[in-house]
Amino acid sequence: MVFKCANNYRSLRKKGIIVRKTNDVIIASFYIDQKMDLLYADRDFRPFTEHLGLISSLHEDITMQHQRQTVATKARRY
Repeated sequence: MVFKCANNYRSLRKKGIIVRKTNDVIIASFYIDQKMDLLYADRDFRPFTEHLGLISSLHEDITMQHQRQTVATKARRY
């Protein structure tokens, strides 16, 4: 498990993503390895879902929320 955590950390760093908490790497790596959904409200897990295959229990909700924010931002510009 330690090597998987280190590999995940290095993979994100190579992409220019700074992981703020070591605990997040450990938790995300465990859930990725076990192919389990993770229920989270912490933005620090988002890079794990986008780049390493972490499955989010709220993925659909987060995606829809992001789309709504994008539409609202575009509407304000016009």
